[in-house]
Parts: sequence; structure tokens; C-alpha cells
Amino acid sequence: MKNMTSPTVITEYMKSSDFFFKKNLGQNFLKDENVARSIVGELGGERKDAVLEIGPGFGALTQFLTEDYDDVTALEIDPFAIGVLKDVFSDTEGLRIVRGDILREDLPSLLGDQLTAGKRLRAISNLPYYITSQVIIKLLSSDIFFENIVVMVQKEVSSRLSAKKGTKDYSAFTVLLNYYADVVRCFDVSHTCFIPQPKVDSTVMKIIPLEKRRAEVSDEERFVRTVKAAFSMRRKTLLNCISMNFGISKDEAKERIASAGFDPAIRGEILSLEEFAALSEAMPL
Repeated sequence: MKNMTSPTVITEYMKSSDFFFKKNLGQNFLKDENVARSIVGELGGERKDAVLEIGPGFGALTQFLTEDYDDVTALEIDPFAIGVLKDVFSDTEGLRIVRGDILREDLPSLLGDQLTAGKRLRAISNLPYYITSQVIIKLLSSDIFFENIVVMVQKEVSSRLSAKKGTKDYSAFTVLLNYYADVVRCFDVSHTCFIPQPKVDSTVMKIIPLEKRRAEVSDEERFVRTVKAAFSMRRKTLLNCISMNFGISKDEAKERIASAGFDPAIRGEILSLEEFAALSEAMPL
């Protein structure tokens, strides 16, 4: 098998498959073998575990995943990359290449065989920066439990994952991630390790889903909506954000926020996870 982190090999396949990098897909291919091996190494677990790889590209991580695990599902949206993957890994057992969009994919259907077999599931991805938070929250909020999720994200985004309330990096993503999981920062990756080179460095993060949510809420969908509403307009008060996003009058919003024990004039960025959980209980279903 060819080394899919080799710039020469990547260039050869680009020419032979008429492939070109698409900005709208956030494509940046890893060209450092040691980094690729280290990212895969963060997954841990056992060979018999099943792995979902999101956005494999030409297979920089895939080649090492198939060395360590007997069951790998590679989900790729780009048909040109799919063609390369099928050529490179044509003789690789235990690898299933699927064309699809992670944000639209039905995960229980995609991983149905693995779930039926009772396998422990893990996920890994060099995430396109523009869908980082959406993909992570989808994985964590799905009906599927992943033992861990290893992702490479924009370095700036990594600071939001563990930001403290009241800071500029504190966001709806921070609150929801804390609700679903623990996060471990693994290591940074220079922008020079990619083709084409992005303008910023990346950080590899390990997300460890909790078996039980960190806060108790009676309706998770309402809780998520409350958190997103509170951060929808950072310079606006909680009163304005809740009124606008829940489609209720300011008088009703004021009453509901006050009933939960909060001043309607505050901003959502000063609330903790537990306080958001309490606030959501006062919101309309």
C-alpha cells in the first residue's frame, strides 16, 4: 500500500483522478506520517473495536486505522476522494468506504451492524473547520455511545472547548460540550503539515463522552435550544435573546427568566452549565 501522507503520492493521485481541493469542503490533507500515526494512537482501545472515520480524504489516517482496527467505516462526501480511497484500499479487509455527509447521515443506520454485534465504537476526524462544532455535537447527542472521539480542530477553536464562563471564548459550544463529555487536549499540529497549508495551526483533542449527562434536564431538546438562544446575540441581554428565539413576548420572557431565579438583564455568557439547566426548565416546550 502506498503511503498516503507522502506529498508525491498525493500529487500523483490528484493528477490521475482529476482531483482538486475544494474550499467549500475545507479540504486540507495531512502530509506528516508521524502526526498521522500519533492521532490514530490517541484512539486507544482494542483491535476488535469499531471506528468511524469522518472525512478521510485520501486516507492519511485510514491507512493506520486499518492497521490497528479490524472494523473501520470511512465516511467521505467528495466523490473524487471516494475514487482514490477505493483504489488505494481495494485489498484492505475490514474497511468500508461510504459516500455521505456526516451532518445528514443517520448514524444508527450507518453503524447498524456494529451496534448489533455489540462492538465498542470510536470516532476520529480531521474536521473541516467550518463544521467542527456541528459534527461534534451531533456525535455526542446521537443515540450511539462512542467510547471516545479524537478530532483535529483549528487551534483557536480548541480554546473554546474548555473556556470559562464570562470569557470571550465561552460559547454555546462550550456549554453543550461540557454537558455531554470531558475533553483532553492532546497536542498541536503545525499548519505546515498539510496540503494545501491552512493559515492557522491545529490541535488534536480527545473527547470522552459521559455515560450520564453532566446536568439533569427534563427535556434535552429544550435545554439545547435555551443554550443556543442565550448566545445567539452576545451583546444582547438574556431577555432579548430568549424573547427572540422562543418567539414569546418580552413580558413573558421576563417572567420565565425571573421564575428560574435569574435577572433578565444579564447576558447568557455569565451562566454556568447548571444554571443553563435550571433556566431551560422555565422555558416553553
